[in-house]
Amino acid sequence: QTKQKIITALPKYRFLPAESGIFLILDLSAWCGSFSDELRYHQLFLKQCKINLTPGTAMGMHQPGFFRVCYARDERQVDEFISRMKAVYSLL
Repeated sequence: QTKQKIITALPKYRFLPAESGIFLILDLSAWCGSFSDELRYHQLFLKQCKINLTPGTAMGMHQPGFFRVCYARDERQVDEFISRMKAVYSLL
């Protein structure tokens, strides 16, 4: 299963279940003390790593540091996501 593959391959990250069946919530709240931090991490993922995550503020979350991950992708895209997420960990 794709969801479990992501969670297993990225043990340095904390993922939470989402309300919808094709999403995970990436929990970076330990690194985000403010919504400004959340925006900074969103830009880091998007611009430097080419990973588009939906920030929690766009989903109406009231605590900074949560990002929605869609895992409804083909295996090649999921493998690329995992590779990029491993690379970005050193930037956090």
